[in-house]
Amino acid sequence: IKGDASHKIVSDARQLLCAMTHRGAVGADSRDGDGAGVMTGIPHFFFKREAERDLGATLPEPGQYAVGNVFFKPNDPIELQRQQSIFAKLADELDLRVLGWREVPTDGSILGPAASSKEPLILQPFVVLREHYGDGNTSQNGAFDHRKFERQLYILRKQATHMMYAPSSLIEVKSNPTTFHSTLAKWFYVCSLSTKNIVYKGQLSPPQVYNYYHDLNHVLYRSHFALVHSRFSTNTFPSWDRSQTMRWAAHNGQ
Repeated sequence: IKGDASHKIVSDARQLLCAMTHRGAVGADSRDGDGAGVMTGIPHFFFKREAERDLGATLPEPGQYAVGNVFFKPNDPIELQRQQSIFAKLADELDLRVLGWREVPTDGSILGPAASSKEPLILQPFVVLREHYGDGNTSQNGAFDHRKFERQLYILRKQATHMMYAPSSLIEVKSNPTTFHSTLAKWFYVCSLSTKNIVYKGQLSPPQVYNYYHDLNHVLYRSHFALVHSRFSTNTFPSWDRSQTMRWAAHNGQ
């Protein structure tokens, strides 16, 4: 209520989510859940540390950068490089800049066979407004337009999603009009991309969420709110992208 971020709020959300275990369905193997997740605010001090260590870049102040969780096809470095290149080029055309990608530490050993067969590679892009941050590894504190930044982030997410799913004949990035191969990028999914919130979710059962995502247990992971959800799929099969929460809310789907 006061807007003070703390790790206790995030850890309390774990207990709340686990208390909803009865609400979510499981498959024939009890390790296969219908989907569960948590949305929190951006844990600035945690990401600041991770970006400096993994990307060699200093993040600007909270609200002046965006980060999210993005699903990619695993064990396919060529396709990963292609999709990251498209994402970066689209960002560049929108006066945005991708500082780098952080691989999210996860524990896939806890997954059931169905969830494991579709487990994605999960990476976090750190995105800044180029005119504000500049081209180096430290913000130059240029002009910053918050509304423009949020608008361009939305366009980036939408364009990237459509581009990844488009046939190769339709893929043409202005700065590099190369025709890519024709496979459809069915694995690509942006859980969230925002300066405010971030979503950790998957084809998981409630108790698996915090065990799968190591970030959520780090003492520096602090948020002023946490929203959790456990999914019971009644008319669609469970999948990693259908898991709750959504990018800005959660709903019961009934």
